[in-house]
Amino acid sequence: MPQVQIESDRLLICDPQKSRSSCNIFISRPTPLEEKNLGKLFIITEIETTDKINYEIINIIQEELKENFYNSEELNIEMAFENSLNKVNQKLHELITEGITHWLEKFNIIAAVIKAKNLYLTQVGKMHAFLIHKDRIIDIISQTPSFETKINPLKIFSNIISGELNHSDQLLLCTTSILDYFSQEKLRRMIVSSLPSEAAASLENLLLESPVHTSFAAIIIKLLEVDIANPVFEQENKKVIPRIINAPQSSMEKLIEKERTTAQYLTPSIWPNVGKTLKNIYFPLTNFIRLKILKRPARRTRPEELYRYRARQKEKRLWIKVFNQLFRILKFAAQGIYSFFAAFFGLFKKRREMKTKIKEFPKAADQKISRSISMLQRLTRKQKIILIVALIILFIFAESIVLIGKGQDKKLSAEQIANNINQIQEKTYQAESALSYSDEEGAKKLLAEATDLLNQLPKKSKTDKAKYDELSTLIQAQYVKTKHIIEITDPLVKFDFSNLDPNLNANGLIFSSNNLYVFNSNNEIYKGVISSGKMDKISKTSQDAGQFKLDANQTNNTVLFYHDKDGLLEFNTKTETLKPIEITFANQDKEIRDMYVFESKLYLLDVKNNQIFRHGRAANAYGESLSWIKDPNLNIKDTVSLAIDGSIYVLKSSGVVMELVQGRQVDFSLAEIDPKLTTATKIWTDANSNYLYILDPQGKRLVVFNKKGVLKAQYTSSKFDDLKGFAVDEKNKKLWLQNGLKVFEITLEL
Repeated sequence: MPQVQIESDRLLICDPQKSRSSCNIFISRPTPLEEKNLGKLFIITEIETTDKINYEIINIIQEELKENFYNSEELNIEMAFENSLNKVNQKLHELITEGITHWLEKFNIIAAVIKAKNLYLTQVGKMHAFLIHKDRIIDIISQTPSFETKINPLKIFSNIISGELNHSDQLLLCTTSILDYFSQEKLRRMIVSSLPSEAAASLENLLLESPVHTSFAAIIIKLLEVDIANPVFEQENKKVIPRIINAPQSSMEKLIEKERTTAQYLTPSIWPNVGKTLKNIYFPLTNFIRLKILKRPARRTRPEELYRYRARQKEKRLWIKVFNQLFRILKFAAQGIYSFFAAFFGLFKKRREMKTKIKEFPKAADQKISRSISMLQRLTRKQKIILIVALIILFIFAESIVLIGKGQDKKLSAEQIANNINQIQEKTYQAESALSYSDEEGAKKLLAEATDLLNQLPKKSKTDKAKYDELSTLIQAQYVKTKHIIEITDPLVKFDFSNLDPNLNANGLIFSSNNLYVFNSNNEIYKGVISSGKMDKISKTSQDAGQFKLDANQTNNTVLFYHDKDGLLEFNTKTETLKPIEITFANQDKEIRDMYVFESKLYLLDVKNNQIFRHGRAANAYGESLSWIKDPNLNIKDTVSLAIDGSIYVLKSSGVVMELVQGRQVDFSLAEIDPKLTTATKIWTDANSNYLYILDPQGKRLVVFNKKGVLKAQYTSSKFDDLKGFAVDEKNKKLWLQNGLKVFEITLEL
């Protein structure tokens, strides 16, 4: 029979000395009977001041709520929860009547009880409760009109909501500060893809770099169905998922297990004491027998460490002797060679003495040779052996260099050629089979081995060349599959804006309101209606604006343009009108390379100032900018584009993509692809997409990676000869590429 198991973990980052608020988390540890009857209690409390008394107030609330809830005589959980909240209201009212009211206006709390699939929740102030169901994330509190942030001092806890959860649903209870760093979609992906402890650890690692004055608190809860009908069978088939060691706030069960294990290790054992006692008896007894009975002197034992030291010293002295002998031999040889050439060239120093020198040369040479032979004869037997070994080593070394220099290829026999061909074919078929099971690394290894064998085949005769080309084609066909290349021979032309204006210098490609838009430097916008294929020209409506340079989608119905007079224009796709938008820049001397609008905030990529500036929207203006990058060593001056899904991805023209979280670079890289990215110009993604799209005009392609950096597709065509922009509609599996004045439509294969 399946039952629901509640798995949870928590995140708490709060420095009592530096944080601007007092924050705490409470997760009850009920007895099995208490949990069976009443469930588990979860509380997050935050007071947005730094008074020391805050933690006493928080502790009073937690203890009162826990004691009254689990000691309640009510069997109805909702009534028990409501009665315990009333008790807390009374306790807090006593504090207020005593004049302790400083915390009231800054008080935030959320408390929840979960039993099986039933949820009971109350909230005061600014808190969030997100329900994650499949691919949706819903703020329960914002969906409930009865909850208000204004606090009634006579009855602080005044509302309870209840509901039923589904199997595998997940809850996130958190403070508002979490949403300043993560979008709801980012939180959903992190929580859905991992256990609560792993998700809490990931959030903690990302938030530890945030300012120390900010407090964060969150509880992650997941419902799991477990079948307890056959515990033995479950134990045998249960998949054990290791918990992350550095997960914050480890569970009490883990701590108890660790304590029990430690106790076992620390329990005294009798056997070491028995062994020690036997040793203490054995050695004195043997010495007594040897000295008194056998009348023999005691044996002297050489300490093993001293023995090893002397062995090392002996070995060291041997190598020193060998080195010294080799040095003497080489020095002697060098002196001999020098003396020989000095005597030879000395013949030409003075012409007068040339005849004498020539006559004396055989005698001098004979003396040198005799002296060398005499010196060799005086060598000891060990020195002669060392000399012979050195000469042999020199000969082998010289011979190997000669063989490498010649680089002679060994000719393969007919049998070896046939064997290579069979192996090439077999490895190619094995690679094809590996690809069918998505084993790309194994396939690449097999194809590399096949290529090495192919390069050993002869290519002299026509027959040899024909066979070589056949096998090369076979290998390349499988290589193409590992590259995820989707070759489009004749792409569909959805729009050709040259039919409206042959001299149009179109820039950008924008997908908005189910239409496609391009613009030119004269601020003229051209629309393509996707449903009908019709094209229209939208006349310029803002005479004072500069030339359009960049664009960014804001919502489904508006597009933001940046022009070269340092201003913004907002284009409404419904009314097809432009209006100016005010903006306050951080620097007058700047170079805005790209921009992106995410959750009503505008992000500007300023490469000249090596910064990403964030502007908040207020009415008809974007306010003063904030420097988003926190790492002074991070260099983004050579980046060309950015995209945002909660993280910020910045693209370099070399194809390198950096993922930035909270103003700092995190560990992320794209998989190596063939051919390599060298002239990338634009990157795109959003919070609802699982992919990164990168435009490579010189490579005549658009490359798609997933957000783990794994290559998924390369859309390419010989007709992609003037790529300028692209737009994506993942919902309808459509991709549009702007090539000059034409727009190609492609069906996504992801």
